[in-house]
Amino acid sequence: SYIQLGRVDEGIVALKRAVALDDKNGAVRSLLGEALFQQAGGKVTPEALAVFQEALKRDAKDPRARFYVGLGLMQAGKDREALDAWVAIIRDGPPDAEWLPAIRAAARELAVKLKLDPKLAVP
Repeated sequence: SYIQLGRVDEGIVALKRAVALDDKNGAVRSLLGEALFQQAGGKVTPEALAVFQEALKRDAKDPRARFYVGLGLMQAGKDREALDAWVAIIRDGPPDAEWLPAIRAAARELAVKLKLDPKLAVP
């Protein structure tokens, strides 16, 4: 709730507490990583990346964590690896997932940047 109200710092404190209470919950870690991303002004920081990687240890298919790991790759100049990561999320995800159009659009944009045909590169 804090995050939605724009109170990111308080949201991070609450999410860190939630992670401490339920260490096995990958989804909460993923939310924490996203909050850290927001706090950093749209940058996947080393701290956020570590949180996403821990989330993936608990749920390897977590689309949120996988997306941000891919975004971190892109921000590190590893565009092709990022595209491959996002295409894998698209392939693994349910066809009616509410997040699918946004990630597909990001992947297509990245494909164009890589001078690939987005119709062929992105499912």
